[in-house]
Amino acid sequence: EVKMKVTLPYSLAEFEDNKDKLVAAFADAAGVEASQVSMTATEKDARRRLLASVDVDVTIKMASESAAAAVLGSLSAESINAKLSEQGLEQATVLEAASVETIDVGGGSGAGVLAP
Repeated sequence: EVKMKVTLPYSLAEFEDNKDKLVAAFADAAGVEASQVSMTATEKDARRRLLASVDVDVTIKMASESAAAAVLGSLSAESINAKLSEQGLEQATVLEAASVETIDVGGGSGAGVLAP
């Protein structure tokens, strides 16, 4: 999968209201289906902010590590913000650039498994 983190100038409620458009914008930028994109937002410290903003963890599920690597170049701040603009949304600030994260689907150590 591909992971990245951005800041968006929205409250948590505004993020939820616009989530479908946000997912569509990131999917368009990556060249994937919206169903492959998930987002989780965390509101920034409300006491210190003058403007509402949320930090958003973006995860894009990919079929393989090579497919994930292929979309990294598509996820620049410029391409993401162009797609956000097309959706009528505010611009994002990239906090953590897109990177490929491998998922271990193997059996693991077997810890916690009791033998009969």
